[in-house]
Amino acid sequence: MMVSFNKLEYDKKYHSRSIKKTLSIPEWLNTAALKRNINFSNVLQNALIRELNIENNLS
Repeated sequence: MMVSFNKLEYDKKYHSRSIKKTLSIPEWLNTAALKRNINFSNVLQNALIRELNIENNLS
């Protein structure tokens, strides 16, 4: 018997703990973002979701 399974939805629901990542950006970009109170984690998550064409809803 075949069972339909959406691994991405499963992972979103059960594997959503935060993972710390280290990255490097130019100093001028960091300064500009800090002045505008940019949330780096949020921006990175949104960019990855958009880049990977993933729907960002947890059903």
